[in-house]
Amino acid sequence: MIWLLVPGLAVGADELVYGEFLAPNWYNWSWTSTVDFEATGEARTGERAIFAAIESNGGLSIQRATGLGVASALRFYAKADGEGLVLRLESTQEGAIAPEIPLDLSTDAWTEVIVSLDALPAFNWNRISWVDTSGLAATVWVDDIELLDDDPNATGFRTVEPVPPNRLVLYGPGDASSVTVTVDGKPHNIVDTVERSGPTRTYLTLDPPLESGELRVTTADGTYTRRITTASVSVGRDVTHVIAPTVYGVNFPDWPPTDAVMDRYRYGAVRWGGNARALYNPSTRSTNVGADYFFRNVTVNPDLRAWSDLIDVPTVVTVPNLDWVADGTRGWQYSVEKYGPQEQTSPDEPDAGNGLQPDGTPILDNDPNDVSVPWSADDARDWLANLTPVPTMLAIGNETDIAHFAHQGVHPDPATYEEQLQRFLDYANAAKDALPNVDVTGPVGCCWFYYWNSGDPTDATNYGDFLPWFLDEVAKADATSGRRTLDVLDLHYYPENLIAFDWKNQSDEAIDAWRLRSTRSLWDPSFIDESYVGTEPPVTDQPNPDRVQWIPRMQALIDAHYPGTRLAISEWGFGDVEGPSGGLAAADALGILGREQVDWAFMWPGPPAGSPAAAAYELFRGGDLVFGNSSLEVSGFDPDRLGVYASQGTGQTVSIVIVNKSPDDDVTLTLDGLDAGRLEVEHFGATVGARVVEHPSDTFEGVVTVPAYTATLLVVDYETDAPPPPVPSDTGEPSSNDDSPVGPPSDGGRCAGCHLGGSSPLWIAIVFTGLIGVRRRH
Repeated sequence: MIWLLVPGLAVGADELVYGEFLAPNWYNWSWTSTVDFEATGEARTGERAIFAAIESNGGLSIQRATGLGVASALRFYAKADGEGLVLRLESTQEGAIAPEIPLDLSTDAWTEVIVSLDALPAFNWNRISWVDTSGLAATVWVDDIELLDDDPNATGFRTVEPVPPNRLVLYGPGDASSVTVTVDGKPHNIVDTVERSGPTRTYLTLDPPLESGELRVTTADGTYTRRITTASVSVGRDVTHVIAPTVYGVNFPDWPPTDAVMDRYRYGAVRWGGNARALYNPSTRSTNVGADYFFRNVTVNPDLRAWSDLIDVPTVVTVPNLDWVADGTRGWQYSVEKYGPQEQTSPDEPDAGNGLQPDGTPILDNDPNDVSVPWSADDARDWLANLTPVPTMLAIGNETDIAHFAHQGVHPDPATYEEQLQRFLDYANAAKDALPNVDVTGPVGCCWFYYWNSGDPTDATNYGDFLPWFLDEVAKADATSGRRTLDVLDLHYYPENLIAFDWKNQSDEAIDAWRLRSTRSLWDPSFIDESYVGTEPPVTDQPNPDRVQWIPRMQALIDAHYPGTRLAISEWGFGDVEGPSGGLAAADALGILGREQVDWAFMWPGPPAGSPAAAAYELFRGGDLVFGNSSLEVSGFDPDRLGVYASQGTGQTVSIVIVNKSPDDDVTLTLDGLDAGRLEVEHFGATVGARVVEHPSDTFEGVVTVPAYTATLLVVDYETDAPPPPVPSDTGEPSSNDDSPVGPPSDGGRCAGCHLGGSSPLWIAIVFTGLIGVRRRH
């Protein structure tokens, strides 16, 4: 439906796509057109508007991978010279095109256009185009593009879902006076009605509460059915440990990291790392992206200094350790002219090859001096000694174990155990010389196979599994030198079953279910991995090699080989960050990382603002409701069906995150162990998409109903003068740069509180300035 209205009608907007500039994460996808996104002279408001000179059958087009979200309407203002202009909405991921909407625009006045979105099929509509269909040409001005929470022209309810504790919410501007509710034919009385806007919705409080069975909601606009199942969990009230805020870290969040983005998602830490930083040259402010994109040199913008200045949370910065860095020229390591035809070349630079001959054989005789300059531990020491602002941690290299793949142009041979150890010790000692009060991480390993092996098959035969050997050797070297070089064991983890295909973007019913089961590999000793790990484990001396159980396995290695070392997973991801299953997997993983006492964790890639994966961070960290920082034990749930995580916050507040992994079944969940209290709720997923929606407060009496395929945050506030449960005494440790153990301590055990991270001043400030808690008050 399209409504062409006169200028000036005010309608509230949820998200501005274009005002003076195109909003972050929206991109120009125009074709056969000349487009200026900052044109002056004809703006409807402000100083700028979009101007496009569209040639025959061309189009002005903008795209965002995360799409239009759950907006109810699209609004923009336009004027044009030319006939045959239409508006086209597309889902590029699903290959869908909505019916084109003819645009009747004037050259003399701005016309307001409102496009209703609720009636469109359930695709990820992510591209908006103004297209010439006349075969001639047209010029068009567009301004003030907005996505509206509420469609001003909509009527009636469009969908229904349950929300805790015993409510139904009907989305849309319908009439609730004639609604009837039954479960398996049993009537449920509506005892209270509450209306909310943004999006428009009506809450129905039911008596009796919802139970299992077929829910049927009949309205004047149609009948909706859902299936409700039941489950129960037990929530303990004794705090088990304090959750480190740095488990809520990301790699490179949306750039620039505006105050709005950082305040909305409240990331706990940010990492400057990845393949594209392993050859970073601080002198030329450039890097080489390696095999990720045709071994090309690129300018780093913003540079590390500018990036660090804008980040006010703990940071981790990668120290290059491959003895080469980019020379700053606009070049590439594998010139076709110099090294001959190659398997692939860059789409925009046919001379830039991928370093493989046409038959796939790697080119190993190239000259690193083509686009790189030498780099040493001494160079790293000099750079770090003058680095400001000082980062919280320094990571030595990035995936040195697969440098012969990622950075073949400067490191063609597989890195042996001995080489990885020596590179770590050389650069870690340089880092400690330059910044003695900054913690150091390593070996920043890539993946499951290389935890236990190297590219040299003789290593495992001669030394056994890599990680135990590495920890032993570093502990011995540190004991000899009297200085700890390894403060944090730093590894990457991606589920091997998801890596087997294009896991980052693929999504279907089977893959989505696989993705949500795979979070069990982070912790569950009974979960047999659904990949080669579970069927043909690599050669390793580790117990239960078909079970990843990543966090407890790595904690056990630390205890056995270098106690006192903390644990970081500086890259983790379950893919589909812009889809619903990826958002739920991210929420499940964040709950697991906090519960299992990881010290630092960084999602890769940093989720785009407005994506379901970003909503997972918002649910735990953003808004007025946040997940607490003192973990409580939860037991009794099926991890393939649910993820349930609980914490104690300030005062007498308990918060629970529930991830309902079923795409079909709502669940009425009994939370044993919690007393009645005041309940506040917010959630994302299913009906509300990537938006975190807060619901009206209510009374909690032990039972809640949560909708299918959502992540829900419950905050139960007990208004009492009783003191909160005690927090464990092991809530900190001396900095590893002061008097923490060097080499294996005499008791051979885990240090008290070592899961909390080092006591750097920035981390302490986060704990004691009130940024962590269950409710932030404004």
